[in-house]
Amino acid sequence: MQLNAIKEGENEVISSDAGLSCAANITELYEKYLSLHVSHLPKHFTDEINGFVKQNAIDVQGYNGQVQCICLMCLKGFILDKSRELGINEDSVKPLLDKFRCNLGHAGFYYNQGDLKAVNALIM
Repeated sequence: MQLNAIKEGENEVISSDAGLSCAANITELYEKYLSLHVSHLPKHFTDEINGFVKQNAIDVQGYNGQVQCICLMCLKGFILDKSRELGINEDSVKPLLDKFRCNLGHAGFYYNQGDLKAVNALIM
């Protein structure tokens, strides 16, 4: 699976060649996007994002061996939910969320360590 940067107007968004599953190779996610777009966010919040990614990674068999992936829809739901829980201004996370070209969670839920969690708010 490969992440692709796509231009939509003035914005670059993240898309996955995995199609509707919206899964992303974790290494590419960090190298291309998370390391670049979270520097303005509080460290305790980025630590939460990193922990979520590590705890919810799944091994996927690719053409060149196993790759660790994360569901971008779940990651997007977690980022919004956690930012609201920690009282982080939505305007500061919106640019990161806008990079993910996928739905926010799965019908209002995201997967976290074996549990379905409700996104703690209406869609932005």
